[in-house]
Amino acid sequence: MKELDFLPQWYRADRSRRQRRRRYCVLFGVIAGLVCFWSFIAGQTVGGLKAQTQEMAATLEQGQQVIQTAMEMDEQIARLSRQAEMLASLTPRTTVSAALGELSALACENVVFSRVTLTLEPIAEAVKPAAESGVVRLSAARTDTDSPLPAVPQRMRITLTGIAAGGAEVARLIERLEGSAYFENVAPSFSRAKKINDRVATEFEMTCTIADYTVQK
Repeated sequence: MKELDFLPQWYRADRSRRQRRRRYCVLFGVIAGLVCFWSFIAGQTVGGLKAQTQEMAATLEQGQQVIQTAMEMDEQIARLSRQAEMLASLTPRTTVSAALGELSALACENVVFSRVTLTLEPIAEAVKPAAESGVVRLSAARTDTDSPLPAVPQRMRITLTGIAAGGAEVARLIERLEGSAYFENVAPSFSRAKKINDRVATEFEMTCTIADYTVQK
């Protein structure tokens, strides 16, 4: 028995075309969905990378600020150290008030000081080569860093100018200064008679140094 097909050819072609179009639409939809999903994933990844980059930049900037602050603090510490060194060098090793108090205790009743001069001078033994002078030991340590202050250790020299009742009083004062643990290198500069109110007194000047260092040879 022979089957008869009454469907026209154009109908079959149109149905086939509609089926292909449906498949293309489904395929396009799947591809579009995949593209959207990939774009979403890529966007999340890029956003995370941007956030990490910003966080790293903030951390780097904070680290630079910390380093800058540390450098400024180091400079300030170095400046304060230099100032402290200068202050330590300028500060007498022996308190001036203590030396003046010792002078007041040693002065005789018939001796009047008209002027007391305190000056810093280099220690003569320290100026010589170390092989000749040995080691100069001070109660305050010194460093070898560059400084506008003298590099040679200093000592305090006291110049005493005054009037005494007589030469014996001047000699007694010199003896007391030599016997004191505060002073050394006592040396008279001059001693001469001076008439004051029809009386003859002795005008004198002498020098000594404060014994606040030792020289080891």
